[in-house]
Amino acid sequence: MLTSTLARIADESRAQGLTNPAVILIGDVVTLREEIRWFDTQPLFGKRLLLPRPKQQAQASARAIRERAAEPVVFPVIEIVEPPDPERLRRAASELGSYDWVLFTSANGVERLFAALDALGLDARAFGRAGVGVIGPKTAEALRQRGVRADVLAEEFVGEGLAEAVLARGVGRRVLLARALEARDTLPDLLRRAGAEVDVVAAYQTVPVGSEQGRILEDLIEGGKLDVVLFTSSSTVDSVVRLLGARAGELLSRVTLASIGPITSRTLSVHGLHAAVTAERYTVEGLLNALEHHYEPIS
Repeated sequence: MLTSTLARIADESRAQGLTNPAVILIGDVVTLREEIRWFDTQPLFGKRLLLPRPKQQAQASARAIRERAAEPVVFPVIEIVEPPDPERLRRAASELGSYDWVLFTSANGVERLFAALDALGLDARAFGRAGVGVIGPKTAEALRQRGVRADVLAEEFVGEGLAEAVLARGVGRRVLLARALEARDTLPDLLRRAGAEVDVVAAYQTVPVGSEQGRILEDLIEGGKLDVVLFTSSSTVDSVVRLLGARAGELLSRVTLASIGPITSRTLSVHGLHAAVTAERYTVEGLLNALEHHYEPIS
């Protein structure tokens, strides 16, 4: 932002590298700037945050970043696709009411299971008496949009937290876990130890994007066009490291690495990387809160 006179505004704008698009205010209202300014005083103002999430998940996160005066750089490094055995998901969907619990660890799992229900001519009523448990408010919201309220929302947004919440309510005999093809086995293992029969069904899988994205990402980092990389899952860590190849450590050392939680931070460590920021609440909002705290000026 620049405050100047009409006689000098053009020269000073060029000197500071300001270009269109721009908003220009003329008149006495400019004198109120110091009293009413708020946008450019936020801790993340002007920061460029790489958001390596699938396109369908990035919109809400990008909006949240803009609201904090930062600039999102949406850069998908993984794609969400059908699982290798979609028939198994359809079979589970057709038997939904026979389970004591149906568990979801992501909004993607909700979306894919309901797509399977729709293909069968079924809807939310197929859950019958089954209890429904989820990890995270976004997953709960994805269910609410489809007419189902979660009976259990894990207080700690990891598999251990959901297992604890379900066990506190009584695990029952049969449990369906609809999740990504590749995921930690902590949740089903804990439930099985408690005596449950757990069907782990791949609702979707994540696959890496093409290698040409790696060259684009290198250019962004080397050109100083990124300040932060937001990692919202272990799969985004693995995919970014794969894209950057042998130079991953060198390039990522030039930017701030921010992790959505301890599991994702642990994955960074496996690759020899350090999370400068780890969210205490394992959501995008929690991650942005932690990042703001990281950048707040020391008083």
